[in-house]
Amino acid sequence: MDVDEYSGEINVSTWCTDWTSTGVFGLELYSHYQAAGNSEASVQLCGKNILKVQGFVCDTITEIAPDEGENEVGTALDEAYRYLCGWESLCQLSAGSDIPYPSGGTRKDAFWQTVLMGMHADRTARLSNADRVPYNIWRQWLERNHRSIRNHNNIIVSYPFVRWFFVTGRGYIGLGPAKMQSGDVICVLRGGKMPFVLRAAEEGDDNDDDDCDGPCRAAGACAAEQQRYSLVGYAYLHGIMDGEAVRGVERGEEEWINFWLR
Repeated sequence: MDVDEYSGEINVSTWCTDWTSTGVFGLELYSHYQAAGNSEASVQLCGKNILKVQGFVCDTITEIAPDEGENEVGTALDEAYRYLCGWESLCQLSAGSDIPYPSGGTRKDAFWQTVLMGMHADRTARLSNADRVPYNIWRQWLERNHRSIRNHNNIIVSYPFVRWFFVTGRGYIGLGPAKMQSGDVICVLRGGKMPFVLRAAEEGDDNDDDDCDGPCRAAGACAAEQQRYSLVGYAYLHGIMDGEAVRGVERGEEEWINFWLR
């Protein structure tokens, strides 16, 4: 499940890797993050199509930035600038730089790191506080030059904008797959390096032949009797990338819960 992302165009379970999708992206991030702490994966196949996993709900997506590149004409820099301005607006950065962020610091601090998914442009190292200066220089450069320079191969121009910016109910911000929707949940799954976006399946929205006749039914936890979810893709959620969301589970104060992925 560490490969993004399910296109929905072929008839496979959403937890299966869809190698026909053009969204397979960002594998280099996984070696740098440990969203589920030191936990080990808990995976069980129920029937033919349902995968039972354990995890923890971090938050719910409430707002998603619009597609600023849709129906617009301009350079790659123009598009990058429109996206960045739209993300800043959704993040309410103009309201002030001291808005507190749920995991500590300010929203402005969290924003510039989220734009870069917490990584240097070459994806070889995590960001540090010292990296804020070059980010600010780049941001000012982009504002001055987005209409005047026709071509620029700086990876920072294009890399973040293949993901969609979102805000959660508790005020976290992050980047996720294009197919995510308001109301989707951000979860950390046992053994996972990155958080995942899950969507509750609607009634009747199930694969065929997914009746469970194995250990799940014997244990009184048949998949057919549980809320099922679709796996939308992985996400970067600033402030929970190093196991922060599962500290209570590690201390025995909370418990992992079961998810049935269709």
